[in-house]
Amino acid sequence: MSDRRVSVATAARILSTSRCTVLRLIAHGDLRARRRGLRGWYHVDRDSLDKFMERIRKSLEDK
Repeated sequence: MSDRRVSVATAARILSTSRCTVLRLIAHGDLRARRRGLRGWYHVDRDSLDKFMERIRKSLEDK
């Protein structure tokens, strides 16, 4: 796994969605992320984000 991580807010901007949606994607396992500290915010793995965007792009092309 790469050490390149982005904040939930940055991931939301990249995906053009809300932070709540990014948190749901993390909870459902669609995005890999780690928390900083016990109650800290998640930091999303950039490679996971890129793979998720590619899956979405391919599913839209198939329609």
